[in-house]
Amino acid sequence: MKAEWQTVLRLKDIYGPYEVKIALHQGNTDINGPHQGAWVETQTGESWFIHFQDRDAYGRITHLEPMR
Repeated sequence: MKAEWQTVLRLKDIYGPYEVKIALHQGNTDINGPHQGAWVETQTGESWFIHFQDRDAYGRITHLEPMR
């Protein structure tokens, strides 16, 4: 299993420098990723994260996980 994360890059000036932050990290789970995700809020105020997991020959598996 390889380490996976989502990185956020931003800059306040077009000439830089970039600020780099790891926003989402795989941690101790077997689910590698997240890949191409979205934050979803329900009408009752619940927050969920939908994202894909790369599973090689199986393709991309979709996960829907609660956020706290």
